[in-house]
Amino acid sequence: MPPQQSSLDTAAAVLIPVPIDSTASFRTGARHGPAAIIAASAALEDYDIELGVDVADFGIYTAPPLEPHVGDPHQMMERVRAAVSHYASQGSGKLTGVIGGDHSATIGSALAHLERHPDLSVLYIDAHADLRDEYQGTAWGHGSGARRIAEHCPISLIGVRALALEEREFIEASGIPACYWPPANQTDIPDIIAGLGPLVYVSVDLDVLDPLRNARRGHT
Repeated sequence: MPPQQSSLDTAAAVLIPVPIDSTASFRTGARHGPAAIIAASAALEDYDIELGVDVADFGIYTAPPLEPHVGDPHQMMERVRAAVSHYASQGSGKLTGVIGGDHSATIGSALAHLERHPDLSVLYIDAHADLRDEYQGTAWGHGSGARRIAEHCPISLIGVRALALEEREFIEASGIPACYWPPANQTDIPDIIAGLGPLVYVSVDLDVLDPLRNARRGHT
């Protein structure tokens, strides 16, 4: 993207690389994701066929990668929250997102946006529910991302195909809209939409994609 469309001053959107995977389970390596995604994006067309727009016209600034806070997921969450708040408050407000890294990065990002928009709701797209109160010794890892967010704002889940009994019970007790895969006793998409407010933060974990086409991931 040319400089006039990718500088912080002129860009409408900011992407913050968050190269972390310290809370990942099964396989690490997600910390390399941000750099790989950014490198691959150079080979993509900017024009979106479905929307009929050239996203480069809006301008996207890629921020410097955040320094990982290895060994303290809560402090890393606060680091992400501070960075997102900083960029989102630039000028008249910039659309700000993060590129992981493991899915714990979404906690700080979502909470930062919630501070600016109290009526925010979250659409959480993931093969896992991420609703454990604590997982592998931390309440701030990838297995608890949706749980921490649900403590502060409405959240809806799409794509879940693996969850613990604790998570299923929390979904039922809290009334969280959830669309499972494969579809069985699922909440209809209209109900998912009805559970969201006018401002929606979208969080996507790549493990929601078909494993046959998206292999070699960890549980992140």
